[in-house]
Amino acid sequence: MGWIVLVMRVLLGLMFAAAGLAKLQFPELFVAKTTAAGLPFPELAVHAAAALELTAGPALLLGLKTRYAAIGLGGFTVLAAVLIHTFWAVEPPRAQAELVGFVKNVVITGMLTLIYLKRPGRWALDATKIGRLMSRRAFSK
Repeated sequence: MGWIVLVMRVLLGLMFAAAGLAKLQFPELFVAKTTAAGLPFPELAVHAAAALELTAGPALLLGLKTRYAAIGLGGFTVLAAVLIHTFWAVEPPRAQAELVGFVKNVVITGMLTLIYLKRPGRWALDATKIGRLMSRRAFSK
């Protein structure tokens, strides 16, 4: 199971980091999608999403504070599925694409849940002495 968690962490970490970069490179595309979904403060939402993806994505990739990264990204992914990929509220041509996005987010959430439950594995910074020292410092005060 350790190799499976490692592969999931690396692939998801890369995916979220790339998504965060895309939001910074082409914010107008994501702001338009967020605005169309009727969410308040679309510019702020897009920049907050990019910040989360660019911090938690690499953390997941490296296995640093892995469980926190999985929780944050999992919550974000559920929100994106329900608020952005509203396949039930759009016309049939677009509904298929939104359904694919919704199901993709459900699958990603399942993978993040497995990472959270199984811990990051031995090939993670959390499993090293440095990771354990960082955890102790964070909670010792």
